[in-house]
Amino acid sequence: MLSNLKGMAILIFLGGLAGCHNAAYAQPFTLDRDTEPVIISAQDLAYFNGVAFDDLFVYRYNSGTYTQIPFQFDDVGADSGYFSETNGILDDLDELCFMARDMGDRAPALSWLPDVDSQNYDRIEIQITDGLDPAKQGWVYVFRSSTLAYTAPQDYVTLSGATIASTNYSLTHNSQSIIDNLSILGGSGVDIVDREKIRVLGIIGGIITYEMTENAYTITNTQYKDGPIRVLKQALYNLTVGSLSYEKAISERYYDIISVTAGSVGLIMPEYGVTYLRQSLDLNVNAVNMMFYNDYNSGIPIDGIDDVINATVPDPGIIWGLVTGVQGTIIQLIDLPSLGNPQQLYYYDSTVGGTADIGTSETGDGVSYGDIGVSFFTPNTGIFKLGYTRVYLPPVDSNPDSVGNAFAARFAVPTAATFLQQPFVVVPVELSSFTAEYENGGVKLHWVTQSETENLGFYIYRAEGENSAFTKLNSKIFPGAGNTEAVQKYKFVDRNVSNHSTYFYQLADVDFTGVETKHDPIRCKIELPDTYSLQQNYPNPFNPATTIRYCIKESGFTSIIIYNLYGQRVKTLVLGNLHTGEYKAVWNGTDENGTIVSGGTYYCVMQSKQYKQTIKMTFLK
Repeated sequence: MLSNLKGMAILIFLGGLAGCHNAAYAQPFTLDRDTEPVIISAQDLAYFNGVAFDDLFVYRYNSGTYTQIPFQFDDVGADSGYFSETNGILDDLDELCFMARDMGDRAPALSWLPDVDSQNYDRIEIQITDGLDPAKQGWVYVFRSSTLAYTAPQDYVTLSGATIASTNYSLTHNSQSIIDNLSILGGSGVDIVDREKIRVLGIIGGIITYEMTENAYTITNTQYKDGPIRVLKQALYNLTVGSLSYEKAISERYYDIISVTAGSVGLIMPEYGVTYLRQSLDLNVNAVNMMFYNDYNSGIPIDGIDDVINATVPDPGIIWGLVTGVQGTIIQLIDLPSLGNPQQLYYYDSTVGGTADIGTSETGDGVSYGDIGVSFFTPNTGIFKLGYTRVYLPPVDSNPDSVGNAFAARFAVPTAATFLQQPFVVVPVELSSFTAEYENGGVKLHWVTQSETENLGFYIYRAEGENSAFTKLNSKIFPGAGNTEAVQKYKFVDRNVSNHSTYFYQLADVDFTGVETKHDPIRCKIELPDTYSLQQNYPNPFNPATTIRYCIKESGFTSIIIYNLYGQRVKTLVLGNLHTGEYKAVWNGTDENGTIVSGGTYYCVMQSKQYKQTIKMTFLK
């Protein structure tokens, strides 16, 4: 959005990328889900199926300019994994991701990238709408071109060995492929995690009892993919209990503020005789003095001293937990299935050792500092889905409960995407600018064309409100240049305007057959002064020049004259009829003959109708 103060009008213009076809009154970006990535299934980009990732690019549109944003295309295989297919060719299973905060305004339908090859293909407009507030929206555009290159500078998350880092956090996976080191870079930056923990109890054949921890799993393969938006990780686990063997792949996605352990499908088979299941994240001694919050507990101190907590969790439903302190903040969000009978919050904060489970042993550092998760008793057999999302933030200094509930609400009601395939349209007139300014009692419209093809001329339309109908201002067509490759400049003045009004102007070019092509509107808001005024010059004292701003309430004869201490006229700055408006005059310290005056005090006197005002100025020499 551009604003310009001239002739006492405030003029607001939207749009106008040089080299595109119109200056536009764009629909503005209002989405505020800054922490969230946007994941697009390639099924919604079917027009580009079979195209190499390297020929697809994502741009936002703001203030008339297209800017490439960081984005990432990922191959997805038939097994829904990210590592079984790596051909770099878009198909229905693949994914596009980018950050919601990188989106922009809605671009005019006729505007386009100044890239010739992209004009040979349609583009796809992606509109993202906040599920909690549909008025909040953002847009990006996917273009195809063999002549563009990836230029977005931001790499939101990086991979080095088994360490994943962004500007918000750094974490490392151990040989079991589980997190055992995590620091929040927006906090104190110290490692606050002991490890992720898993506990399973069961009875096989009604005779053999067993306990499994995260240490019981054998890692057969761990793979990573590093991209500008996210790091992908997949670990293949093998578990053997007696004569029974079970293999499972766990997928994780790491973004700059959040991480997602996929809600992967699991299977509890009757022959395993599972009686208890728990997943949790145990912190370490560096987490002392952090506080725990969720829907049923508020401000539970993490100090290694066991606490009485409310273990209620939904069955099923969204559960959130938040720990915060000077060390930083971790929020965990889980879409909890109905799996246990009962199922409850797991929380254990004790340096004595052991666990809060009955019949399970401790792992990791042997103690618990705010070991937080969920537990399921006599879990149901069959297929289940359990995943979680974590958010890594700086310390939350006030209302942690509100912060947790806000993230839970967004987790429960995600954004929605809509798609629009748009062709490149060649128009008879290549319009490079269309602007408006209030001047001398009217709105002056200026437009510039870079080329014209069979252009008979123009009609100008005006609406007196954003939702009002447009009416034609000129009954007789404004002549065009016909056929030309030379730059053409035009102007038109609308004198039927009034103060405190907002007008929308739309330009239409007409070809030799009489077909009109309407360009997107611009907006002009007129706010004229209600009083006379002469403002103090700035700078003051001054050398070599100073600016004097003044307002005219009613059109009429106006004078602004500089006098010396003896009342002698030194310089006439303004002398003549002026319309209502805001103006400025510049005095460069010279007299009527152009000679530099002596240093000292001077008086600036303004007179317009019955108004007269004087200011004192000091010229340095």
